[in-house]
Amino acid sequence: MTRFARFCEGGADLISGLKLSRSTVLTAAVAAALGLSAVLGCASEACAQATGPSGGQPQNNQDREGGIIGTGVTAYDLVKLEAGIYGTITALGSIYVNGHHIGIDDELAVRGSAVLTQAGDLQPGHTVAVVVRRSGDGADGYDWRAVDLRHVAPLVGPVDQRQAETMTVLGTKVRLPAGVTAPEVGQWVAVSGLWQGDQVVASRVDVVTAQDRTAQISGSFDGLNSDGSFRIGQTLIRGLIPEHLVPGMRVRVLGTPVAGGLSAQTLEAGLFDGDVGVQHVEGYYSIPAPDGRYTVLGSGLIAYTTRPEMISTSDPVFRCGQAGALIGLAGAPEELTALFNGC
Repeated sequence: MTRFARFCEGGADLISGLKLSRSTVLTAAVAAALGLSAVLGCASEACAQATGPSGGQPQNNQDREGGIIGTGVTAYDLVKLEAGIYGTITALGSIYVNGHHIGIDDELAVRGSAVLTQAGDLQPGHTVAVVVRRSGDGADGYDWRAVDLRHVAPLVGPVDQRQAETMTVLGTKVRLPAGVTAPEVGQWVAVSGLWQGDQVVASRVDVVTAQDRTAQISGSFDGLNSDGSFRIGQTLIRGLIPEHLVPGMRVRVLGTPVAGGLSAQTLEAGLFDGDVGVQHVEGYYSIPAPDGRYTVLGSGLIAYTTRPEMISTSDPVFRCGQAGALIGLAGAPEELTALFNGC
């Protein structure tokens, strides 16, 4: 079974409410291998707390099963030695993402980028998805060592329109970082940043100089239109009709720019190039759907709420999850809690 098929199958389980086929019985040997002091287990209400805009305060702990319904995920699966970290690079040396100090070899290849080739090209503001492993006893000064790296650019394509503080790429509005001037209309750019609603809050804008250019958009799938098209942000996507996606999944679509959108040629699902366990992601919450579903936009991690008014979409959050579900760290060993602050 391919990674794409596994991802789709897991998403279907999440939406239908079936139990995920994932063991919650963790051995002391595995915990010891990770440097953890205890076997992890917690009740669903504790694990499923939603965090507020500050990244650490619960928005609402009275939702159904603490905010998650029917995922079957009630404890972290630490059997997988690799974790996933998705967010914005805030500093170099090697890189800092979501407060994690990640050791990284400059020659490590960067996947999925129109402007970066290897890790030595990374700069603050780039948004990345990093597969990591614990860095031994931490004596080297790092929390983690990177084993795989993807540049996650919400938008790659030509500038459609430009204003003083915004620009439009593939039909989607981009809020520029402070002090950054939009490139000329027609110039190709790779936008790093986070989705907020149907817009992108950019943290960095790189000019694409390569002659072999492919437009792309990465974000949360929210369902099909009646004609088989769909939107990510304000970008209308035609040309492919996905059959195995469910709302909340993170997708990356590659193709050719057209007026107001994208003519799709390739579609990928999933965020990390590897089978990771615990994930720590940065982003903005989506507006809850009528059934209570919400996600950290662009992450592929979802939860459900009966109190949609408690889900703030105005500030970014840091959340943890696994197997496509947002969950918290209540009851986790202290060592893990310290590494994943803000879940």
